[in-house]
Amino acid sequence: MPDLSIALPSLELEEAFLRVVDAEGKVPAALEALGPVIGRDVVVLDAGHGFRVRQLEEIGARVTAFEFPLSEAACRGAGRVGRAR
Repeated sequence: MPDLSIALPSLELEEAFLRVVDAEGKVPAALEALGPVIGRDVVVLDAGHGFRVRQLEEIGARVTAFEFPLSEAACRGAGRVGRAR
């Protein structure tokens, strides 16, 4: 699911909104609490504009992101998903 269920007029406004909603960085902190992500392969499905992808990369994850609907090229690359740990 994308970060937002609505479309805001610009990417800048969307990212500003997401920073305010999660000002303390609770989403990446919760993911880190489930198990360390630093140096880990993480798959993000329906990545939207990549806000969560960037957050995960900032805490050390190696991220593979897919956007729906998947393109043919993305489907070919989806074999990497099985290797994410």
